[in-house]
Amino acid sequence: MTNFRKPPNPIEYGIFNIKIDYPEYTVVTPQTGLEYGVRSLSVSEVNRIKSSITTPSSAVKLMNEAIWSAIVRKPSIVKNFDDFMRLTTDKDREALLYGIYLETFGNEKDFTLTCRNCGTERLSKIILDNCFSINAYPGSESMKNQYRVVKSIEKDTLDPTMEEEIRKESLKKLRENLIKQNLPSNVTVDDSINELIPESTDIPSDDNMMGGEPIEPVRIKPKDEAEETESDEVTEFIKNSIISSETKVSLPVSKFVAVVFQPTLKDEDELLNKLPFGQKKQLDLLTETVILKRFELTNQNSELIKITSRMDIYEQYQNLPYRDKNIIIDAYRDNYGQYSISLSTTWLCTNCGFDNTMSLDLVTQFFRMVATS
Repeated sequence: MTNFRKPPNPIEYGIFNIKIDYPEYTVVTPQTGLEYGVRSLSVSEVNRIKSSITTPSSAVKLMNEAIWSAIVRKPSIVKNFDDFMRLTTDKDREALLYGIYLETFGNEKDFTLTCRNCGTERLSKIILDNCFSINAYPGSESMKNQYRVVKSIEKDTLDPTMEEEIRKESLKKLRENLIKQNLPSNVTVDDSINELIPESTDIPSDDNMMGGEPIEPVRIKPKDEAEETESDEVTEFIKNSIISSETKVSLPVSKFVAVVFQPTLKDEDELLNKLPFGQKKQLDLLTETVILKRFELTNQNSELIKITSRMDIYEQYQNLPYRDKNIIIDAYRDNYGQYSISLSTTWLCTNCGFDNTMSLDLVTQFFRMVATS
């Protein structure tokens, strides 16, 4: 019999221990090709982000932690948060954030659009799915496997880009096998015919060519000179992914060589830790350099100097002629940055007839929705 003098414990009625099954959104990351399942953020998680943001640096860290907590299904290679940070690029993060955003805030949103020609404003309901597009990195293992399956079914399928990626993969395996066999140091590999040729011939790597100028020949090193790598699964994945790729760019004005790569969230986090209380303008200037692995230059004694310290890279970058900066940005976009998701739509101004394009910055929109929720 119920004791009316003592209110019942809500837990006895299952009020506070009901498990909510959140809808799941599947995301395949555009650069690393890994598949995740993500869910909506809870009310408490949104409030935590809203109340905890104090600096631009902390905002990025909170976003990474929020994404990790919203992952309900992850690839077997990702065992913990550190693995996630090492295996996720900023472009991959945008894809994960898109899935979380849809589940948390919905697919439709009202936006105020401003005509770039006449300045007329209009309120329009945007369906995000209709704005979504993805350009996946063709060198990821998932993309190559998908292409092999499609090609085995549709015999007439031929994608030159995918064929080139598979050819590079075969060459890489050949190089590794030759290293394991203690290949003599006077031998290298011809990228075009896969034959052994004398060392006197320099074969430039495809990844090391910008503007038609060879930067550094690719050679097979003897086993005792080969770099030692860890045997863990994460390191092996990184070695065969976009994360390990580098592109050398000759800078025409400064005469430096800039080595551009695709940074991970781990790289970004280490960079932000150098200025934990930095303001947005300071961090923006610093994070511009996160795509630079190093600078290479030759001194007056013809010695090769490699600048690898983050702050030294930053200082050298600030002193670059502006033309050189544009070449670095273009090289990153063409080799790495283009492989991402995008949210854009076109709309016609009813006042002047101008055809406008609206592009949505998902990270900015995410924090705007958090702040106003």
